[in-house]
Amino acid sequence: MVATGLVLTARSLGVLQPLELWAFDRLLQLRPKEAPDDRLLIVTIDESEVQAQAAQGGRGSLSDQTLDRLLKELERHRPRVIGIDVYRDFAVSSRYPDLAAQLRRNQRLVAICKSSDAIADPTGIAPPPEVPESRVGFSDFLEDGDGVLRRQILKLDPDPASPCTTPYAFNARLAVQYLEPMGIRPESTSEGNLKLDQTVFQWLTERMGGYQGIDAGGNQIMLNYRSLSSPGAIAPQVSLTQVLQGKVRSQAIQDRIVLVGVIASSSGDVWITPYGTGTANEVPGVLIQAHMTSQILSAVLDRRSLIWVWNWAGEALWIGLWSLAGGLSMLWVQTNPSALARSRLFQGVIGVTAIAILTGLSGALLGQGGWIPLVPAGIALGIAGSITIYLNDQIRSKS
Repeated sequence: MVATGLVLTARSLGVLQPLELWAFDRLLQLRPKEAPDDRLLIVTIDESEVQAQAAQGGRGSLSDQTLDRLLKELERHRPRVIGIDVYRDFAVSSRYPDLAAQLRRNQRLVAICKSSDAIADPTGIAPPPEVPESRVGFSDFLEDGDGVLRRQILKLDPDPASPCTTPYAFNARLAVQYLEPMGIRPESTSEGNLKLDQTVFQWLTERMGGYQGIDAGGNQIMLNYRSLSSPGAIAPQVSLTQVLQGKVRSQAIQDRIVLVGVIASSSGDVWITPYGTGTANEVPGVLIQAHMTSQILSAVLDRRSLIWVWNWAGEALWIGLWSLAGGLSMLWVQTNPSALARSRLFQGVIGVTAIAILTGLSGALLGQGGWIPLVPAGIALGIAGSITIYLNDQIRSKS
């Protein structure tokens, strides 16, 4: 009981959060590999292609001329949704009336804006003026304190003064638009959670799983990354140049979500995921958007698990059981008549075995979406076992 109380107190104060997030990341990396999501196609814009836009005298990463050609080429192959993950807070030139009309009327097309952020970006970024708000989603991501992206925000209450007033995330818009032809539309449960078909997206709270006292503003869920050889392998990719030159097969585009975005590191739109830190492991934002969109589609259409947690009572019981296991196992060792069983080496073997079992169970459950208290249970196990050994040693020394 002492060990359980100590661990629960430390956890509630946020002391264990960094360790729990670290363990969560390691377990994510150990999951069985999944196939890429072929419902998506990513059109990448690399450094040379960004520079080519500047040479055309265009603003941003996609000039009017290039975007006009790109949309016309994509439309020939009838994609279900086109997501332009490129900021365009300026009007189309009068030289491209067809492009302006496409942006206004093309119901397949979804654009982005960026919400105001008092710390990172107090001004925000407006959407393309031609695109109605019903086809605009915010591009904002939520980093944890260590800079790693583990959460996905689907909806927020925008600042009325922000140039980006859409309440819905870009990835949510893409997924919902993809699902609509199947007769699947967003609903709200009695608890206020999002429901798509039979799948309920339960919103994160300030204290949920390993998180203790986080900013849970808006409607957030955990991002259950697709387990791949690398985060960038989320979906088939083609270059902007390949599309413009007509080198992409119609079957690769037809009835898919086509995501267009910059992968050049110079864009600054790169992010750290649970799969590794450092510059070499940074993932372009368009690929993160693909993971987020894929998570929604996979949960609804494939019944792929979202990340779920136990309630506080369930987590406390789990931690308490491992504390009890630590105490009882060391009590058995200490009272065993065999000198070998009472040795520190054997006690160490018992402890390592218990931690291995706990880690294996945690990993297996995370493979099904369950984020259970690994670090708190392991610490409670160790504390209870150590207290039992200490008390038995004290009793023996006095007898």
